[in-house]
Amino acid sequence: MKKIYFFFKGLYCSLYCFVLGLNAKNYFVISGFKLMNHESFGNEVLWSVNRNHYEHHEVDLINEFMEPTDRVLELGGGMGLLSMVTSNIVPDENIFVFEANPLMYEINSNNYRVNNLNNINVYNNILGHGEKTRSFGITDSFECSNLLMTDAVDTISVEQLDLDNFIRENSINTIMIDIEGGEYELIYDGYVFPDVVKKLFVETHPSQNFNNIDLTVIIEKQGFKAIKSWGQSVYYEK
Repeated sequence: MKKIYFFFKGLYCSLYCFVLGLNAKNYFVISGFKLMNHESFGNEVLWSVNRNHYEHHEVDLINEFMEPTDRVLELGGGMGLLSMVTSNIVPDENIFVFEANPLMYEINSNNYRVNNLNNINVYNNILGHGEKTRSFGITDSFECSNLLMTDAVDTISVEQLDLDNFIRENSINTIMIDIEGGEYELIYDGYVFPDVVKKLFVETHPSQNFNNIDLTVIIEKQGFKAIKSWGQSVYYEK
């Protein structure tokens, strides 16, 4: 039944994009920011961007809970929308974005320039436990590229920097995580975020949760409390 639903949803999105000519547009405007279009964006992404639905759960959580004094780390920068929305509240220079996919790194960097957000710190790296070279899977549609190699059509090597060191060196108190299933590796049972971290915005991807990990239980063991959830996104605070 689920396969049938996704088939018809995909068909609807394709027809929607074709009729409105979305694939031919150079830019979209969402949440007040100009976002570059690209041929790698799937029809479902274009459909959600055009209807102002793209990342709207996360956008609402950011607008509700982010504060001007926060120092923010985003894992999985994507188009750059969430970091740009964050810049309405937090000074650009206090926002640090990691995007492993080189194509998306170019796209979000361009989006920052187009929107005159030249002081956001953006890295074409992975943040994880320890420093090493990682294999990263590239998929046909950018939003699904991931460390788990799910549906990968190509594999690239990306340098990983150490998460805890970066948090401490940059006094990060807030982390936004949207890494296409990589959250289940990053937040393993027994891992503890450095004490300076007080806020987490986490988007989960249940279809990638192969070991049935309960992230809320793991996170709440560290003294965080789930304050609000919307869709697959949860805001935690301590």
